[in-house]
Amino acid sequence: MRRALQAFALLVLSASALATDSAQRVSVTGLFSDLRYIPQAGDLLGYEVFIIFGGDAGHFALVQCAEGFPSKPVLVPVKVRGATVQFTIEPTESSHCPAASFTGTVSPASLTGKFVGTTEIAVSLPRKPSYWQ
Repeated sequence: MRRALQAFALLVLSASALATDSAQRVSVTGLFSDLRYIPQAGDLLGYEVFIIFGGDAGHFALVQCAEGFPSKPVLVPVKVRGATVQFTIEPTESSHCPAASFTGTVSPASLTGKFVGTTEIAVSLPRKPSYWQ
């Protein structure tokens, strides 16, 4: 009887640990945006990052930046380690995105991190529907 109780207790503790571990895992995929329209200036400002999974090819981010008006989005590969994501945006003529490396952390509520290039830009992008929806 005692062994049965010990086995049951071990089973309950194991299940509890697995549930806690699963609850702490966060999906890095999703849409993160702080794009906003400023009516007084007639400007659209901010960033939108859509992280998707591409199967064997890994993760990708579709990134759009706005400085007054929206720019052409860029598609870049993403390195994922747990809840940490990293990607690099190369300089392009048609994008307002900084030519920089981005490192950030995904939570259930947001993507928080920094673009590091010629300058450093810190962002906290809420997980929400696209500005364009």
